[in-house]
Amino acid sequence: MQYVTIGTAGHVDHGKTCLVKALTGVDTDRLLEEKQRGLTVDLGFAPVDLGQEILGGIIDVPGHEHFIKNMLAGVWGMEIILFVVAADEGIMPQTVEHLQILSLLGIKKGLIALTRCDLADATQKQKVRQDIETLVKGTFLEQAPIIETSILTGEGIKTIRKELSQLAKMLPPKDLSLPYFLPIDRAFTVPGFGTVITGTLVQGRICAGAKGILYPKGKEVKIRRLEIFGKQAEWVQAGTRVAVNLPGIEKKQISRGMVLAQPGSQKPAGRINIQFQTVKSLKEPVKNNSRIQVCWGCGTFQGRILLEGKEQIFPGEECQAQLRLEKELYIKPGDHLILRKYSPSETIGGGVVIQLCDKVRREKVCQKPEESGETMKKICILYQQAGFFPPKTCEVKKQLGKEPGFSGAFFKMIQQGDLCRFGEGDYMAKAYYKKGKECAAFLFRQHGEIPTGMFRDILGISRKCAITLLESYDKEHFTSWNGKKRILARSIG
Repeated sequence: MQYVTIGTAGHVDHGKTCLVKALTGVDTDRLLEEKQRGLTVDLGFAPVDLGQEILGGIIDVPGHEHFIKNMLAGVWGMEIILFVVAADEGIMPQTVEHLQILSLLGIKKGLIALTRCDLADATQKQKVRQDIETLVKGTFLEQAPIIETSILTGEGIKTIRKELSQLAKMLPPKDLSLPYFLPIDRAFTVPGFGTVITGTLVQGRICAGAKGILYPKGKEVKIRRLEIFGKQAEWVQAGTRVAVNLPGIEKKQISRGMVLAQPGSQKPAGRINIQFQTVKSLKEPVKNNSRIQVCWGCGTFQGRILLEGKEQIFPGEECQAQLRLEKELYIKPGDHLILRKYSPSETIGGGVVIQLCDKVRREKVCQKPEESGETMKKICILYQQAGFFPPKTCEVKKQLGKEPGFSGAFFKMIQQGDLCRFGEGDYMAKAYYKKGKECAAFLFRQHGEIPTGMFRDILGISRKCAITLLESYDKEHFTSWNGKKRILARSIG
């Protein structure tokens, strides 16, 4: 059985919950307040049978701007997005904000549901379609199908289920040997069993009877029982919505934002270096040392952002930055996070974790230019010698981290383009990254596509390295994967 986590997204009252009910038969509005107000306030969950031994777990998120924090608590672990836009209303503020958040989190697959089509005429539907195409251009939804739906007539429901099944088949296999990691989005008590937590298992595999650690408390717990949408399971793999029974601990000791993880697998960090990107809709520049909210896992954390070499950053720009948090996070390099303004609360951007820091980065580092230059040479030599097998960022830090001005030199090389993003939080020398692009362009000219096996063989690299490199090209829209083959999206610039 394959398990996959699907998430809804879109503006309030655009029909997300009704669409989920049509797909699953489950009303995900479980709270009395939601029933009384007629809108989703918190996260809702429902299973959906996609056929061919694929079980989807749908997370229905609230669309109202007042509940963005609840929406953010639900997106972690989502693999496929069901992006909803109402045909009779079109693009609205949270349509845009949800898309920005999902793009910043690195989600790669999704489809678009044009809901309430029975309330719009043909001209109106065509206009909304065009607006959607403009909005998603350059995002992970650019090639996604737009499916017209109506809960009243049943139009499009079977098509959506079929498309979700196809997208699930395209997901890469999960590495179940990794330590398990479960962000907690709910905790409650079940009579006769005790405390139960729920969440989306984002990494590894959990077995009933295993031990775990609740972070940040550091409390050891034993996993008595596991359930997948009410059915008992002996083990659960990444990509699954799961309920975990934890005896010996009270519900009041657990809160949303905490994590259940494999013992010894997590390291705390209060200072985190990230690649920071602001949203294009930002109303004003983000200033250095601004107070911010960091949304990661299922929690929201307070801190400040220190911009590398800048006093402020404008809409749509990127830079290196360091987050200084008021409380430590159990985060790792490669993780994505969302940053929001402290007050008034609004999304300002997102980031990818590059490095966990043990020491505070000083506001101004007094350093001789020649020292920085020497350090850059050493970094350059290390990456050039590694070629298509670049070291992990953490390994580079371990080897060269004590060199004068290492952090500044490393970040400058990224900004200058000397190092190119390779996977999540790691880098490759520009010359080799470009050579890979030339190889991809050559294969496309010869075969009309870029076969992964040929790409691998020509460069003399492993299949895993080839896939990581090609997916990096996909992200910058140099290449594009349509579910069946990879093609060239643009020429080498």
